[in-house]
Amino acid sequence: YALPTGDTLEPDVSFISSERWVKGPHVGRGQFLKIVPNLVVEILSASTEHRDRGEKKKIYEANGVDELWLVDPARREVTVFLLAGGRYGQGRRYGIRQTLRSPSLPGLRIPVRFLFS
Repeated sequence: YALPTGDTLEPDVSFISSERWVKGPHVGRGQFLKIVPNLVVEILSASTEHRDRGEKKKIYEANGVDELWLVDPARREVTVFLLAGGRYGQGRRYGIRQTLRSPSLPGLRIPVRFLFS
């Protein structure tokens, strides 16, 4: 994504609602999308965790990404951050025995254990 702040990021997974997609500018093949995604998922690893939890989280927040998931395979948990008033709160942690729900995808229910099987 080529984001409004001038940052360019490639999340592991993302979702753009049809409303945003229709309003967004069309880009050519091989170019970065110039749309702010509704939902971004970053899968943490030893080499990316610090950047994902710090710099990239701040960039997503500054650009208005509604929902950010940080998937931590080592801890087998997912932390979900929701944008409210232009800021991410503390985030809600979902453990292996819980079911994750997403405001960006209202019908979505994922048992966290499925993400790590």
